[in-house]
Amino acid sequence: MHYAAGDYYIQDAGSMLALALMDAQPGDWVCDTCAAPGGKSTGLLEQLAGRGVLVANEVIRSRLSLLALALERTGYGNQMVTNLEVEQLSQLCGPAFDRVLVDAPCTGQTMVGRGKQRLAAFSATQIAHSSARQQRILRAAARLVKPGGRLVYSTCAYSFAENEAIVSEFAREHAGWRLAAQAGLEEWASPLAEGCYRVWPHRHACSGAFAAALVNEAADDAPQDFGQIGLELPKLRTRSGWCQLESLPSGLEDLLAFEGGQLWQGGNRLHRF
Repeated sequence: MHYAAGDYYIQDAGSMLALALMDAQPGDWVCDTCAAPGGKSTGLLEQLAGRGVLVANEVIRSRLSLLALALERTGYGNQMVTNLEVEQLSQLCGPAFDRVLVDAPCTGQTMVGRGKQRLAAFSATQIAHSSARQQRILRAAARLVKPGGRLVYSTCAYSFAENEAIVSEFAREHAGWRLAAQAGLEEWASPLAEGCYRVWPHRHACSGAFAAALVNEAADDAPQDFGQIGLELPKLRTRSGWCQLESLPSGLEDLLAFEGGQLWQGGNRLHRF
């Protein structure tokens, strides 16, 4: 009953590593670029404590309902779900966010021990494929980060090529970005690169995880070159069935304390912007 009511969310302890590095503060604008099934997004909403906004993006449409359910169960209304490629999201929003999380698609090596992934996750082919996709997503996500903001990259993989190599190469190639250590996490620091952290199943009683924090130290007006998007993006279309309301629909007594903004109806949902 308490789980269904959203009092708690069950996830592996390794997921807390990325959340600790995000360190979102009430009032921040936060984006979770690869959000489903929603565990880390619920933790981010808890950090925001009802202030600021969370954009929870998921590329795979079939996973949206699971993500939306997880977020709605938290009881926080300062969130919205999007279904876009990260490149599209960065085109639409630009550098609008204080905190951006890339919980990147990966080989899933940490899930082999739980029977949720095959040993092929350790093959050179799978690692190379995941690494190329991770590089593309990280570069697109960096376009979303404000100057002074933080980009956290995480995986559920053990391989160096999917973890320290990805963020170290990004920091080397992009002036104004640096890997940043987080006070209090020294016990889990990776010996391979500053600002990188790992947890291991044989040491920390969890499945394992990797996370790293990158800080955007570029000046507000400094141009940042992240290379070509490298993806043929379809034109964005406005979804049908949305309409702006001039006033509150009758019968919604709980919304009588409306504080302004725009009211939109999309399907059977009411949204205030």
